Amino acid sequence: LGLLLLAHQNAQEAKPWLESARPGQPDFAQAKFQLAIIEAFAGNAAAGREALDAALAADPRLLPLARANPALSGWVPAGR
Repeated sequence: LGLLLLAHQNAQEAKPWLESARPGQPDFAQAKFQLAIIEAFAGNAAAGREALDAALAADPRLLPLARANPALSGWVPAGR
């Protein structure tokens, strides 16, 4: 639901749903990746980094997207 709300440009309503995503759920990595972007734009660096780390751990294929995103690129862990 969080990704659907985000697709409809409703980030504030999507945020609690994205936060509630748990490992093993089908869209966990994408939910955490999008949450990292929301947190970055809100200025919440610690929460954003945590969400990005969870996303990349769940799906390393998101790494090029994180590197290419100006809001997230500074948070990409060294060595990745």
